[in-house]
Amino acid sequence: MSGGAEPAASSNAAPKVEVPGEVSDGEGTDPEMPELIPLSPPRYPAAEPAQNALPGNTMAAREALLLLRGRGRPAQSGRGRGGRRGPGSSPALSSATLFHGSAIPQEEPAPVVPDPGPPAFLGPNASTPGASPGSIDFGRRAGELAAALDKLNQTAAPATSTQALELSLGLPEAPRTRNGYGRRLWPGPNLLERCLDEIEVSSAAKRKAADSLADDDFIGQGDEFRPLPVADHMYKREDVNVGKLLQRLPKPVKEKVSAPSFLDDCQAVFKRHDHLGQEKLEGMYLWRALLEAMPASFSKAILSNQYGWSIQQDSVYAFTGCGRSGEPAVSMVHFAEYVKFTLALLMHKYSVNARVLDCKMALKPRELDHSLRKTKIVASLGPASWSEEMIEKMIGAGTDIFRLNCSHRRGGDFERVYPLIRKYARMLGKRVECLGDLQGPKFRVGELSGDPVPLVIGEVLEFGICKEDSDTIRPGRITMKPTIEQKALVKACKPGIDLLIEDGLMKVHVVEKISDTELKVKVIQGGKLKARKGVNVPDCELDCAALTAKDIEDAEFLLQLDPPIEYICVSFAQKKQDLQDLIDIMDRLNVPAEKRPKICPNIEKPQALTNIDGIIELSQALMVARGDLGVEMEVERVPFAQKLLIARAKKAGLFVITATQIVESMINCPVPTRAEVCDLQNAIFDGADAVMLSGESASGSFPLESVRAEADACLEAETVRDFMKPQVLDGCHPDEANKPRQMDDSKRKTKVVASLGPASWSDEMIPKMIKAGTDIFRLNCSHRRGGDFERVYPLIRKCAKEMGKKVEILGDLQGPKFRVGELQGDPVQLVNGEVFEFGICKDSSDTIRPGRITMSSTTEQLALIKACKPGISLLLEDGIMEVRITEKLSETELKVVVARGGKLKARKGINSPDCEIDCAALTEKDVEDAEFLLQLDPPCEYICVSFAQKGQDLQELIDIMDRMNVPQHKRPKICPKIEKPQAFANIEGIIEKSQALMVARGDLGVELGLNRVPFAQKLLIQRAKQAGLFVITATQMVESMIENPVPTRAEISDLENAVWDGTDAVMLSGEAASGRFPLEAAWMQLVSSFILWLLVVVVIIVVFVIIPMR
Repeated sequence: MSGGAEPAASSNAAPKVEVPGEVSDGEGTDPEMPELIPLSPPRYPAAEPAQNALPGNTMAAREALLLLRGRGRPAQSGRGRGGRRGPGSSPALSSATLFHGSAIPQEEPAPVVPDPGPPAFLGPNASTPGASPGSIDFGRRAGELAAALDKLNQTAAPATSTQALELSLGLPEAPRTRNGYGRRLWPGPNLLERCLDEIEVSSAAKRKAADSLADDDFIGQGDEFRPLPVADHMYKREDVNVGKLLQRLPKPVKEKVSAPSFLDDCQAVFKRHDHLGQEKLEGMYLWRALLEAMPASFSKAILSNQYGWSIQQDSVYAFTGCGRSGEPAVSMVHFAEYVKFTLALLMHKYSVNARVLDCKMALKPRELDHSLRKTKIVASLGPASWSEEMIEKMIGAGTDIFRLNCSHRRGGDFERVYPLIRKYARMLGKRVECLGDLQGPKFRVGELSGDPVPLVIGEVLEFGICKEDSDTIRPGRITMKPTIEQKALVKACKPGIDLLIEDGLMKVHVVEKISDTELKVKVIQGGKLKARKGVNVPDCELDCAALTAKDIEDAEFLLQLDPPIEYICVSFAQKKQDLQDLIDIMDRLNVPAEKRPKICPNIEKPQALTNIDGIIELSQALMVARGDLGVEMEVERVPFAQKLLIARAKKAGLFVITATQIVESMINCPVPTRAEVCDLQNAIFDGADAVMLSGESASGSFPLESVRAEADACLEAETVRDFMKPQVLDGCHPDEANKPRQMDDSKRKTKVVASLGPASWSDEMIPKMIKAGTDIFRLNCSHRRGGDFERVYPLIRKCAKEMGKKVEILGDLQGPKFRVGELQGDPVQLVNGEVFEFGICKDSSDTIRPGRITMSSTTEQLALIKACKPGISLLLEDGIMEVRITEKLSETELKVVVARGGKLKARKGINSPDCEIDCAALTEKDVEDAEFLLQLDPPCEYICVSFAQKGQDLQELIDIMDRMNVPQHKRPKICPKIEKPQAFANIEGIIEKSQALMVARGDLGVELGLNRVPFAQKLLIQRAKQAGLFVITATQMVESMIENPVPTRAEISDLENAVWDGTDAVMLSGEAASGRFPLEAAWMQLVSSFILWLLVVVVIIVVFVIIPMR
């Protein structure tokens, strides 16, 4: 195409532009300089919209469609019927930011927010006061922007963040502002906005278009402002100039596509889909035209959701076809707008391939300044933390809100503790608030007459209110005490509902209602029933007050505290009236408005999700109480409910607390698991304002460490949440979490990987593991000995064939290991500040002893010492201890100072985060194991390469395949395990030689830092999915199931968020290999991943069916 081509209205060509990193449909190309195909025949016929071609992932299109009319909010007088809206105005930015850095513009409810003016990104003098952003002369920085984009495309810097872009432009740092979801808006979208504005039209065309717009061209009712352009004289082909915008695209695109030819192609597509000849596109025709304007593989990826983007993102069709309440609905676009829309999509694609979000961003420095932390830490007080000494330490550790749990209000503890909190907060100069948590109604079985009663599946029992004191639990009968609440529970029960006992460990089904106090039940899930165990009734809205007599007494105590308490939580809230009861108490006590605490309902019943709008109406805060909520609505459904509740509460302006089992493992351990940190940070990404400690701080062994762990994780999450995209649409109501569970496992897509070991590799367990849901068995070559692999492999293939299941095998090579040597005696105490020798053993007697740490003389460990330099740190025993190198004496000897002490035992692991160790990724053992795996028949499907740092590490395995002449169709997929920071810098080379990728969160958490793992995991999943790799997320997925039959709320939330991010498989390690409940662990992973599939279906229905009907 030449630059002077005439408009080709009859052409069938589409303005197809390939962009850097795009994989074309034809031959492979250099990812840095792809072969660009300017034109291609239409891929979608213009007639008859395809019913199943509904896209899931074009949020950039929705964004651009709003931006095409400008970005400023009209003045107050301009809203409603008769108002005029100029080309430089549009809805204000709110809602959330895309993971790719693109913000979503949305209409905000009244009152009108003052126009913020031009982005600070442009500098203070970008426009005159009061001018709309549309009046800014963006062309002044054209050369600087083009240079900056080129620099971004070529840079090897670890972080191509907003600050890096601003520095490259010489601009002041843009301010961070919070949007309606509690997130700070990343000003990255300003780049896209400025580029869009540089599609120029002639002044005459602007005047003609403006003159043609009458007052009635904009209709709206209140805040639902809907622009409907109906001008007779819209911009023509010759009026549009995209030359400046094309300068923003990468050099290959600029060289291959000229502005006139690009517009010719746009006009050809536009006219082809403008069947009525009205110079406008709408509905599915607009969607088809936009798909033609994109690179082929990009448009196909949108339709098939190949990039791991959330299906919840709006489609072009859903938005342009109808819109939603409170958002502008665009019914049609004219040619100039179509050009803007098309180029916005190309810019969005470029922003992805220019690595605006690059995996190297995971290597950014940790944020250590806690004065910047916004998320609050709520700590429950109890015996472990409410002494005078501990109160002061808890505040110093980072506690922002203390929770007084009224379930334990006795003996004057609250009267003693409350003044201490206020005293030490004042002394330390900290703002510390208090939250009183009312107990609410409790439902428990009664007392026992003897030993625990076994409940046998299928047995029919009596279940009723105690008739007298001697009417206790016994074989054949379960009783409850005659309280008002428990009478209401039995009265509300009907045949067909289930009663859950002891947090759902046992379940009985009501088969007959004898009276309002007596039932007959059948045991569905058995166990040993003990006294005073809790009872939950998910399917009943109980007709009893949320405040018991004890709650009223506790509320009166809390309301009389001086200074006033900041929050009061109402447990068991099911409806609006439950909160009105507390307001009535305040009215009765004549509590003045300025001293009234914020009302915070605890959402722990499914009925609350249905009635959430009424509850929110009387609330100023909201707690997602995941404990009872997980029992009532099943733990697998809690993560989706949590997202819906946070989104709805933030939209209403409420302060949101996420609670229960946040860092549950820290009751007994000083550090949280990977799953707990990921769960916590995902809650913050969703918009939570606070995270709460329960037993961890009230009765755990490490209350201070728990506070610090949450504070550190929150701070780190806040530094990257600007890059996160929302996973819940405004149109989704929390009641959608009450959907029934789907149990057809044949529809599950996410794979369950189970590591084999003593607990699971017997002849009896292999078929049970397959039946439980295992899709891939992992053979951990660290434990390849004694012929176990030779026995297990054919057994797996035999059982899978007999059961008609497709089961794959993953061989996991051990990789280099770095460990300290043997001990001369007892464990050696490492004291902070003490200087040690650290080196390779000189002989067999050179063991660990006071003053010296040694390592065995292996090739890998020699390479580690050689790579060490003064100033770097070595982490011992998964980071529990740390030593810093002060001097390098030789290639085998170092001097180190203890930075974090402890007791050093023999053969503990060593990690060196700051070293890229110059040694082969495959040890002699790995080569031997790889040869064994490659000779298996039928072939092994995957081989994992541990410790992969660069592409060459994978080439070593390819060389072994070449040497053994393994035919291509029998070669396993190569799966690097990402567990070193260096892998992030070299990820492109690693991906080039891979067909799968494992996010190995174990060593990665040690090397990279535990709190940086969640963001790193998201970056890796996104990049791997863009490259078409099969992604496995591994390590500490359901770690608690090594000892317990059910996972924690944090573990389920972490697992489901990984699937939402795009992972293809989740892996069990010790849970399946050596845990007590391998079958339960495999089943739980199966159920959770299947629930996610169903949630996607629900969201599709909401987006494409329910919302359009509204």
